[in-house]
Amino acid sequence: MKRKLAALALVLLLWGGAAGCGPRQAPGRGEEEAAPASAASAAQEEETPPAEGEPSPAEQVPRGEAPGEESAPEEERQADPAAVQEPQAAPGFVKVQVGTVDLAYGAFALDGEGRLYFCPIQEEGAPFLVAEGVEDFCYTPREFFLLDREGRLLSTDDLGYWQGCTFEEVVQVPQGEEGVAAANTTVLLAGGDLLTCQSGTGSWNRLEANAQTVAAGYWGMAILDREGQLWFLDRSTQELELVADGVIDCAYSDWSKTSYHNDLWYVTSDQILHREDRLGTEDRGEDYWYPRRARAVDASNGYYLAQLEDGSYLWGYGSQEGAVPVPVTGGEGSLLWLYYAILDGEGALHVGRVPPLQGDIYHAGMEPLADRIIPHPAA
Repeated sequence: MKRKLAALALVLLLWGGAAGCGPRQAPGRGEEEAAPASAASAAQEEETPPAEGEPSPAEQVPRGEAPGEESAPEEERQADPAAVQEPQAAPGFVKVQVGTVDLAYGAFALDGEGRLYFCPIQEEGAPFLVAEGVEDFCYTPREFFLLDREGRLLSTDDLGYWQGCTFEEVVQVPQGEEGVAAANTTVLLAGGDLLTCQSGTGSWNRLEANAQTVAAGYWGMAILDREGQLWFLDRSTQELELVADGVIDCAYSDWSKTSYHNDLWYVTSDQILHREDRLGTEDRGEDYWYPRRARAVDASNGYYLAQLEDGSYLWGYGSQEGAVPVPVTGGEGSLLWLYYAILDGEGALHVGRVPPLQGDIYHAGMEPLADRIIPHPAA
C-alpha cells in the first residue's frame, strides 16, 4: 500500500511540473532563446500593480471576450447584417405635361428612373408605359419629342395608339456633351448652349445662350438665362431679342384657333405675371388682372396656369378677366385647355378639369372633373 501511495505521489509531482495543461512539446528553433525574455516580461507584469483608480487588465476585458477584441454593439450581435436593409424611397413622378392620345386628354408623366407614362384624365384608366430610358420630353399638337439618356432627340407624329408607336431620331447631342432638356426641336445642353432647328428651313444651329430654362413652339422660343434675363428667339429668322430682366419663370405658346397671337408669359422677381403678344405689341402685366404673388407659370392656347407663392394654383384665360382656383397645392404643373396636371410634394399626380370661365364659347356647358390622384404604378 505504501508503495502505491509513493508511486501516485511521484506521478502527481511530475504532472504539476509540466507547462500549461497539455502535454509539453519540444521548443522549436529560436523558442529556447526567447523563453527567458518572455518569462521576465511576464514576471515584470505580475510585479507592477495597476495605478490607483485604474482597472486591472482582467477588469478591462468584458466578460466572455478575449483580450484585444472590441465589444460589438448589442444590435450587431443580435441582428443578422444580411437582413438589415436601407429603406427605399417610394417611386414618384418628376415631370408632367398634359397632352392627348386618340383625342383623349391625359398627362404624360416621367419618373426619376427614366420611365415615361401616359395617365388618362377623362377616364379612370391605369397609366401605361410609353418609353424607358427617357431624360426629358415635350408634347406639342404636331409632334411628340423625347430626349433619351443616350443624347438622342427622338420624335413621333403618331399621336394615336401609343403602345405601338415608333420614334425616329431627329438629332444627336455632340459626343462628350450632355442634353438635359427638350423643347420642341431644341435641346438644352448642360453647359447652357442650345441645339435648335430653324423653322421653315430645317437647318440645325448651335446657340450660345447660357440658358437655364427653355419654352418653345414652332415659330418662337422663350429663353431664360442664368442671369435672370428673358430672351425671345424668332425661330424662322433666328433673331434674338432681350425681353426683360429679373425674370424667374417663363412659358410660350404659338397661336391657335382660340388665341390668335403668340403668347409669351413670364413672372418677374416682384412676383407679377406678364403676357406679351409676339405678333403685336401687347404687354399686359402690372396694370392687368393677372394673379399677383406668382412664382411659376405654364401656358397653352391663350390659357395660363399660375402657381402662387403659397404653392396654390390659379387658372385663367389671357384676354378675359377672372381666374379659377385649382384645388391642388404642389410642385410642377401643366395645362391644356381646361385640363390640368400637377405634382404634389410626394410625387403623386393630380389631374382634373376646371369649369370654363363665363363667356368661354369654346367650352360652354362643360362640367368640371373632380381632382383625382394618380399614384405611380410601382407605388
